[in-house]
Amino acid sequence: MRYMGYRNLTYPVRYIFYIRKPDLLTKTRVLARTGQKHPVILPNLPFLLIMAQNLKIIYCIKFILTMDTQKITMGGNPVTIIGTQLKTGDKAPDFTVTDNNLNPVSLNQYKGKVIIISTFPSVDTPVCALQNIRFNKEAANLGDDVVILSISEDLPFAQKRFCAVEGINNAHVFSDYKDLDFGMKYGFVIKELRLLARGVIIIDKNGIIRYIEKVPEITHEPDYEKALKAVKELL
Repeated sequence: MRYMGYRNLTYPVRYIFYIRKPDLLTKTRVLARTGQKHPVILPNLPFLLIMAQNLKIIYCIKFILTMDTQKITMGGNPVTIIGTQLKTGDKAPDFTVTDNNLNPVSLNQYKGKVIIISTFPSVDTPVCALQNIRFNKEAANLGDDVVILSISEDLPFAQKRFCAVEGINNAHVFSDYKDLDFGMKYGFVIKELRLLARGVIIIDKNGIIRYIEKVPEITHEPDYEKALKAVKELL
């Protein structure tokens, strides 16, 4: 993570910054990951921007917070959640994940359905297993208008093994291991571990986010009843 410092304030930011008057760069020091001394747009990567003295020459075209302000812990220890912070009412960004057979799957493939996205750190933990088993059971009762996508950073091979052992055949279990495409677009990446935080996102038939839960303590299960109530209100 890189930060933009402005006087005594520090903000986690994503690109994009531009210099209005490049000839005045003598009072500005810009450092990017590339080491260049001019602003560089780094796709999906923040860069360090430190402004010195008179800062009127700089303005921000796009300023996106990339660190969640919600306190999240894992085993009582604080963790940092990064990625774009979405809210209810936002259009759900498309993303691509990988299925158990290494095929790419996008959110757009489920257009027109109510989508439950269940996120979790790893299938190889008891709480994550319980979460997947519960949502798999609920999927059988919700009908064809609802689809459940369970997403983690596990390798597809581990997910395939888990699904076979636990009989997960109603919920779709996908991996975000390649590019963290889902995790970064939805703000669920645990920076310290490169795993996904635990939570639930519900998207309506028009592709609008209607419910978001990030479980404050990752070792706890999500609020199933509250999530299911939100789903039923959309049917």
